[in-house]
Formats: sequence, C-alpha cells, structure tokens
Amino acid sequence: MWAPFTAAARQLAPAAAKDEPDSLWSDGVHLTELGDTVLLQQAERLLAEHWIVEKLLDYPLLERDQALATYGPLFARYRPARS
Repeated sequence: MWAPFTAAARQLAPAAAKDEPDSLWSDGVHLTELGDTVLLQQAERLLAEHWIVEKLLDYPLLERDQALATYGPLFARYRPARS
C-alpha cells in the first residue's frame, strides 16, 4: 500500500503547497482529505485483491493463543518484518 501512496505523493509534490488541494499532507505529517482518499483506495484494493475479509469470515473462533498459532502464518506476508 505504501508504494502507490508515495508514488502519488511524489507526483503531486512539485505543485503542492500546504494550502493547495493537491497536497496529500496538510502539514507534512497529517493527511489531507485527498491523502485519506488515496490511502483508503489503496487499502480497499489490497483487501479486495487478496480476499482478506472474505477469508476471515469463515474461520472458527478460537482461544487467543490457539488463534495466533493457527491463523498467524496466514497473515505473515501482510505484516512488516521485525528487525
């Protein structure tokens, strides 16, 4: 999700100042409405592309430790690597 977002930010950066509607950040840190929209669209695309929500709907409820052991590996590729 980060790559498409930063690509959009790079494309808009030369023309954008904090007061202009094309900026993804309101102050360099916090997202504008456009920034929220771009990030939301990327999150929706990722969730739909990998059928993440649909895959979650059919899993039986397990105790916390058992659920982590059972389901944790299924989502490992979506989590950032710890260093």
